[in-house]
Amino acid sequence: MSADILVTKEKCCGCKLCAQVCPKNAITYQMDALGACYPSIDESKCIGCKKCANICPAEKNLKNAESVCFAAVNRDESVLMRSASGGVFSAVASAILKDGGVVYGAAAMHDEKLLLRVAHKRITSCFELSDLQRSKYVQSDMEGIYSLIRKDLKDGKTVFFSGTPCQVAAVKSLCGEPDNLLLGDIICHGVPSQKLFSEYLQTLSHDKSKKIENFYFRTKESGWGLCARLITLNRRGKIRSRRIPCNISSYYKMFLRCETYRDACYSCPYATRERVGDLTMGDFWGLEKAASTYAACKENHVALTNGVSCVLANTPKGLAYLQKADLLLMKAEFDDIARENGQLLHPSPLPKSREGIIDLYAQAGYEGLERQFNRALGVKKYIILLRNRVSPKIRMKVKTILRK
Repeated sequence: MSADILVTKEKCCGCKLCAQVCPKNAITYQMDALGACYPSIDESKCIGCKKCANICPAEKNLKNAESVCFAAVNRDESVLMRSASGGVFSAVASAILKDGGVVYGAAAMHDEKLLLRVAHKRITSCFELSDLQRSKYVQSDMEGIYSLIRKDLKDGKTVFFSGTPCQVAAVKSLCGEPDNLLLGDIICHGVPSQKLFSEYLQTLSHDKSKKIENFYFRTKESGWGLCARLITLNRRGKIRSRRIPCNISSYYKMFLRCETYRDACYSCPYATRERVGDLTMGDFWGLEKAASTYAACKENHVALTNGVSCVLANTPKGLAYLQKADLLLMKAEFDDIARENGQLLHPSPLPKSREGIIDLYAQAGYEGLERQFNRALGVKKYIILLRNRVSPKIRMKVKTILRK
């Protein structure tokens, strides 16, 4: 059987659903130039059943039409401060876990071969919820997850699955829309590969006496924004913590410039107002420009420096679960949310610089990308570090004054 039954590289989102449904285990994965995984069929095993092609979410229209929009903040401040923005995922997940349901989301975990591996994880208690909190700007591995979700649904458990829109579409394609399945998609720019992330971490761990314990892409020590934190452990068992503003991180900066995503991200069919999940979650960037919602935040004494989420309830089921969660919900307009969340309107643009990134990576590895980034950064690095020492409350006041 010809291997051309699979979707093209430009459409493949890497959800790994095709391998999950193959009855002959004929599908394996190969890496491209940036480490993204793509399926390959062993034709000696393939029986031509086309289950892989028929289940592929890239060939289906699985989107919902209407949305009710909110700004949202978790009422539990301790949970809010561990979240990337307003803590919507945590609030909805907590409500489901307390009712005996299960939750699936992306977690960063230690691996025998990798410093940190990002993969989806199943949890059944609120004690495990911290593993799934915070953003991970890496494609999460879904291998082995689909069978667990299907079993939970068959057993009558309420399942909350959160992931990128293409991952949500894969779960929806496999399981349909049973009443006990709640799907939450994130506002996604695109996904770099695990390989790229692992090699970036290696540039941060030249001192072999230190072990990387964790890497948080989003922390709030300097306020709601894009500041990472590296956690290491030395041989004496002492934990060290290092703050990394996004503008001095090569990996983070290439991510923000849309240079390192997999091919399909630049033509993503889910980067539209019509969403695939029951809920859509993200940061309410540019909240100060949304007059009525900003006024509601002030009226409810919301500290903007602690983070505010935007959330779209795309189905009656999504709205019902959202209203059960321990959240402060404030009505918002879609246009206000989309103003600085362009992926609600269109995919991330394909920059001309991406080809140069691919070429340099092929020639000099990630260390070559790191050296080029640091040369271009120059003395700006120290200016950025000084700026990040300014209190987030002061920065927010200045930003508000400048917008007037």
